[in-house]
Amino acid sequence: MNPLIQLKTTPALLITFALLCFGLLPKARGVVPPPPGGYPNFTTAAGDHALQALTLGLGNTAIGTFSLFSVTTGNFNTAVGAGSLDLNTADSNTASGTAALLFNTTGTENTANGTAALENNTTGNSNAATGDRCALQQYHRQRQHGRR
Repeated sequence: MNPLIQLKTTPALLITFALLCFGLLPKARGVVPPPPGGYPNFTTAAGDHALQALTLGLGNTAIGTFSLFSVTTGNFNTAVGAGSLDLNTADSNTASGTAALLFNTTGTENTANGTAALENNTTGNSNAATGDRCALQQYHRQRQHGRR
C-alpha cells in the first residue's frame, strides 16, 4: 500500500473512532434539586423528596428521604432521618431519627430524638422525647392501665 494513502486514511479513522467513543459516554445532567445549601431562605435539603412541598418557609433543614416532605410555609424546623417530620406543617420542631415526629402536623416546639420518637404526636406542643419509640410506648402503657 502506498504510504501517502495510508497517512491520509489514518487521521480520518482516528477521528471517527474518537467521535464514536464520545457518543457512547454517559450524558452529564444537572442535579435537580440543587445540592445541599443551594436553596433560598436559609434552607437546606438532602435526600429524595426532602422539603418537596416547601414554598415560603425559611430556616428549614431536611436530611433524609421524605424528611419535612409536607412543610410549605413552616419555619425553623430541623429533620434528620428518613420520614422525620414527614407530615409537619408547623414551626420550630426538631426531629432526629427515622420516623421521628412522623405524624406531627400542627404541633410546635417539639423535640424528638430516636427512631419513631414522638411518632404519633400530631398536634401537641412543647414535647420532648429521647429514645427508640419514646412516647409511643408510654402511650400504650397508659392505655393498658386505663390512663391517658
